[in-house]
Amino acid sequence: VEVLILTTDPNDTSIINTINVLRESASYYRINTKVQVLSDTGRPIYATQLAQYDVVMLYSKGEPKKKSLSLLQRYEIEKFLRSGGKMIIVLDSGTYMPAADLYKDKTTNEYEYVGWYIFEEFVPVECPEDGCTIKEGRSYFAANSIDGGTGGSGAGYYITSPYPDHPIMGGMDEYKLPGSVRYIENLQLNRNGEVIADLISKVGNQVQNVYLGITVSQGVLGTKVVHFNFDPWKTKSVLINTILYLAGRSP
Repeated sequence: VEVLILTTDPNDTSIINTINVLRESASYYRINTKVQVLSDTGRPIYATQLAQYDVVMLYSKGEPKKKSLSLLQRYEIEKFLRSGGKMIIVLDSGTYMPAADLYKDKTTNEYEYVGWYIFEEFVPVECPEDGCTIKEGRSYFAANSIDGGTGGSGAGYYITSPYPDHPIMGGMDEYKLPGSVRYIENLQLNRNGEVIADLISKVGNQVQNVYLGITVSQGVLGTKVVHFNFDPWKTKSVLINTILYLAGRSP
């Protein structure tokens, strides 16, 4: 399975962790991972190039320029998806654009939040006009920071699925996420999206909040897009299952 990770920061810890997860499973599942760096100045990507891979992952973190896709990059991703491409989008990756692409009087150092403009019809989720706001919650006994609760053995963040038999979940209906968890609190399901798993917070064993966790959309010609509302390397088996699901292989 050929996987391409598009990112502006290949040295980010989350990108390195993701690569390590995929490479740990490379020999068994025959997963080959490549990283392409997308500069904030709009390094070209091409739909024909993306189509050479079974799965393309869009994964970026940090300031707006690190989550930015140029107008031309967006058109190429749109062409890739329209022709049957398979893609994973993590959190708010790719939701900013150089302001100079939108307004003639803007400089190359300014960035505008535009969501998944151009290819939004293929993405299973959307964010309100004020943007995707990343939250960070603490797991385990520090979970009292969620809402002032007392924490406890069950405290933390979990993904839970009403469809444990879905290929992405691989028979697992609940999984506790380790460490701190980044997520988008105001994420909304798109009209073409299907929820595969929820992201829930618990204080003690009591559920406090429920957010979208893993969503998927499907289109003509076999197009599939999976959105992770958390860093997918935290759930190793689910990430591997997702890669194989998109590539049309069984675990």
